[in-house]
Amino acid sequence: MDLQLLLQQLTQRQIVLQNYIIALVNAQAAPVALAYKKVVTNPGTYNGSPAKFHKWWSKIKIWIQVSMQWATNAEVAAAIYSQLTGPKAGCWAQVHLNHCMVVAHDLTTEIEGFFLPRNNREWAHAQLLWLRQGPQQ
Repeated sequence: MDLQLLLQQLTQRQIVLQNYIIALVNAQAAPVALAYKKVVTNPGTYNGSPAKFHKWWSKIKIWIQVSMQWATNAEVAAAIYSQLTGPKAGCWAQVHLNHCMVVAHDLTTEIEGFFLPRNNREWAHAQLLWLRQGPQQ
């Protein structure tokens, strides 16, 4: 009697286990929802214009955070340097392209230090150099 009861319990547990395995297989076969991807447009190039630096630098930092999350520091530096064009910014990037920045913070500090206006006196001096008296041709 006990043997027959044990066989019956074993059969019931086997059926429960088979149903569980079938449920797992069906759950895995169901289509998986695709992960949402953030799309950030290319920030464009920077030509060295002080007036456009803040806007471009904000865009490039967001683009780097979203698009290059798992990139190495060298890849991030190359991506930033490749966006610098023009006589001032392009030459600066060409000189610094061979130097691998160890920390992204160092790269940020160096770029901001070179392209941001130093202070109001420097800005005023640059503006005075562009002033002309009399008729312009």
